[in-house]
Amino acid sequence: VKDIDEQTGKLFLRAREVANLLGFNTDKVRELTYREEDPIPAIKFPHSKQIVYYQPAIYEWAAHQKPFNI
Repeated sequence: VKDIDEQTGKLFLRAREVANLLGFNTDKVRELTYREEDPIPAIKFPHSKQIVYYQPAIYEWAAHQKPFNI
C-alpha cells in the first residue's frame, strides 16, 4: 500500500506516533486535535474512546500549517 508511512509502516497512527512524526509531544497533538480552527484530522470510532490519525491526512494537514498556527 503506497499510503503506509515509511517511518512507522502504518496507515493509521496513534497520538504518540503523530507526535514523533511532527516533533511534538502527545499533549500538543491532543490540543491540536481538539482546537476549533484547523484541527489535526482525526478519526474517532463509534462506541470507543480511541482516536486514530490517518497518515496521509496528517501529512496534508502539516503541509498547510504556518509555524505560528501551531
